[in-house]
Amino acid sequence: MTRLPAFAAAALLCAPALATEVVIQSLPEQAPQPARVDPRPLPPSQNAKLADAADVETRVRSFLDRFVDPDKSPQEMALLFTDDVEFYDQGRVGREAIVRDVARYARHWPQRRYAVDDVQYIVYDPLTDRAFVAYRINYEVASSARHARGQAEYGAVLTDLEQAPKVAWIKERLTHRGPQAAD
Repeated sequence: MTRLPAFAAAALLCAPALATEVVIQSLPEQAPQPARVDPRPLPPSQNAKLADAADVETRVRSFLDRFVDPDKSPQEMALLFTDDVEFYDQGRVGREAIVRDVARYARHWPQRRYAVDDVQYIVYDPLTDRAFVAYRINYEVASSARHARGQAEYGAVLTDLEQAPKVAWIKERLTHRGPQAAD
């Protein structure tokens, strides 16, 4: 099992895994402990918001499939983020900055196709309804002058997983880039 010291540092650990690992735990504010799944049921008071691992994985996968869908407008894409998000290497930004960034990217690459290849692991905290997710996508983008394809790995913190998931923090690392070529 991968030890995650904190949500923010977890993106550095986006190593590929053979299968999705869902860890459900409450993460302490200080001195995090290694993630473990205790097979014994929790008392009802602690189990109130706890979803089972399969449900958490289904919700995360559904959100990610919607998140990578390129047919959304920049405004629709921005609504999938919290009001104040740690956005790739840009630091903390608001939704207006996301709209501008997505619109710029869509102009640069008007033809885009993305697919979630693998959800490598999920660490879910039922007390805060937040999850750290490591996943990989396959992408193919094109303009009239060129095209590119490859894979990228992401680390993201999702909030409000039970109601209306949103990204609060996201980082990206290109892991494989195919040749960029003129069309």
